[in-house]
Formats: sequence, structure tokens, C-alpha cells
Amino acid sequence: MALTKGEVEEIENSIRKDFEIKDLGEARHIIDYATEILMEMGMLNCSTKPTPMVEKWKHDDQSPKLNAEKMKIYHSVGMKLAYLANNTRPDMSFTVNTLAQYQNDCREHNWQALI
Repeated sequence: MALTKGEVEEIENSIRKDFEIKDLGEARHIIDYATEILMEMGMLNCSTKPTPMVEKWKHDDQSPKLNAEKMKIYHSVGMKLAYLANNTRPDMSFTVNTLAQYQNDCREHNWQALI
């Protein structure tokens, strides 16, 4: 759930009533890291999705296997997303961990779920 800047400020002000807090600003390194992943995948202008993974997704072992180059990218992006999900987006962790289970059997179906 994304919040507007106004909503964030409202929450911060509410918390300030009871606690002393310090605003550390944007997490610039995380934003830059996510941007780097999107640029690497050519998805900088992609649109958002309501959920990180389609409901009831299943591995399709009949889907064509990825070629060596695509498999290398799949592994690389999968690990980068794991870092991002585990540190900032727990809602993405399930998706990333599900796709990571097929590191040794990467198929086009998995690739489509990744991107």
C-alpha cells in the first residue's frame, strides 16, 4: 500500500504526539538500488501491479527452458530482488522465494513471472 506524502506526514505527526522521532529522509540507497534493477531489465517505465505475483501461480515444467544468457540474468535479478524484498518489501518475499526454488530449472514461464 503506497501512501501519499500528506498521509505519511499525518502519521508522523500522530506518532510525534507520544514519541520522540527523527526523520531520516528518503532511503536513497534503496531507491537507487530498485531503480538499477528496473534499468537493467529495461523496465524503468513499467506500470505497477496490485500484487507481486499472480494468484495460484505454479511452475510449468512444460514451458521452454531458458537459454544460458537469460538464465544468468534470471539468477542475477532474482538475487537482487531477494535482497530488496528481504530488506524493504516483505510482500515481495514470497514471490521471490517461490521463483528462487526453480534456479536449477529456469523456464520461460518463470521468466514471465519474474518480470
